Amino acid sequence: MKLNLNIAKLRGSIFTQPISYSPEIVKGLSDVLPGFLPSFVQNVVPGSIPNPVIPFSWELVNPNTGERIQFNNIKIDIIQSKEVPCKQEVISEFANHCSEVFCRILDITGLSASRLAIAPTLICIDDPGKISQFARSVYARNSFNGASVDNCVFNNVFRTEEKIGEKYYRMNYLANFYAINRVVNVDGQNTVRESIAVDFDINTFINDEYVFRKKEIEAFFMKASGMSNSFIDFYFGGEL
Repeated sequence: MKLNLNIAKLRGSIFTQPISYSPEIVKGLSDVLPGFLPSFVQNVVPGSIPNPVIPFSWELVNPNTGERIQFNNIKIDIIQSKEVPCKQEVISEFANHCSEVFCRILDITGLSASRLAIAPTLICIDDPGKISQFARSVYARNSFNGASVDNCVFNNVFRTEEKIGEKYYRMNYLANFYAINRVVNVDGQNTVRESIAVDFDINTFINDEYVFRKKEIEAFFMKASGMSNSFIDFYFGGEL
């Protein structure tokens, strides 16, 4: 069923070894991430002495757009917050950006990745009646004690095989639906309405034999918008 959807957030991820902050890495990424500034998050274990030189995690932040490249102990995330209509070209542009940045990081560090992910978050901007109608179309059992379901809170995981580059990899397709409160303007006054959001997360299965280098990362993110479109279309019937 079609709903009016906005993209609220986009995330691309690679799982790799920890990358500590260094001015050389920031400089090496400056042409693909112009204007990004380093920021540091020191996660301190109680009783330990913080290391002021090498933080546990750090990020590069674009002060103009709010985009963040987060370097954590097991993965690197590229995160963009959005408030735009859900269109395939938006996800495609983001996926190309992820491919360029992640490949440059592997060039600089000489590392490879063990998992890859693309994860769009969507928010429905339809009225409550349309949302309830969608919820009833999703649930096979849509009434209880004479009352019809009015919200949409659930998660599904589908596991499939996808060809990335020259090989097939097992993939997780995760959809997590949940309720949110959204502020809307009605007759000049702000009011709160219940709506739904959904986190889609398409990622490679955990497998010690999976090794992703530049070629595979480029192939994954080249397919990312198509995989996202297909999964969103499964629920929303050609929304993109």
